[in-house]
Amino acid sequence: MADLSAEGNIDRRPTFMVFKVLSAIPSLLGLKPPPQRILAENVFIHIAAASRQPIFYAHYRVPDTMEGRFDMVSLHMISVIERVREKDQGGHFSQALFDAMVSNLDANFREMGVGDTKVGKKVRERVEVFYGQAKAYREALEADDDTALREAISRNIFGTPDHPNAEALADYLKQSLSSGSDDIFAGKVPFPALTGAMQNE
Repeated sequence: MADLSAEGNIDRRPTFMVFKVLSAIPSLLGLKPPPQRILAENVFIHIAAASRQPIFYAHYRVPDTMEGRFDMVSLHMISVIERVREKDQGGHFSQALFDAMVSNLDANFREMGVGDTKVGKKVRERVEVFYGQAKAYREALEADDDTALREAISRNIFGTPDHPNAEALADYLKQSLSSGSDDIFAGKVPFPALTGAMQNE
């Protein structure tokens, strides 16, 4: 499965079918999922809820499309992964969180009526988007380059390098990193409070 370890190695990408088979083994054997997986699934529920906040779409003007909503899931996923990097030895929690996201994508596509033969392709496309965004945001954060972060968010979410609301989302991401990892490993996922309207362009 894709490695989202603390070292940033995200190059091992077996087929989606391999992921599905491996992730199904515990339930097929009647085994309970490991605590790490349970925690990751709970954290992903918080990520999904935060990503769906109407203010992102009504005031920040994030496109209210499936792609735009996934971009916000990615932003919040990256926030959590960055916060736990130092204490997530071996990247096991980040991997479990990534797996939870993939399972959610699979379920959503199936609920939309996408056939079995096309689900894997559509999930892979979204995963590639996530990898690209994670790489761009991480590089900007590690370089402490506010301009690069703003431009990366603008390109990935708004499709332009200079959208007026990109700075607000960049600030939101940076503020979210200040809460650290302890709450996350306790099953709580704090994100900054959202107030006021952004540019309506």
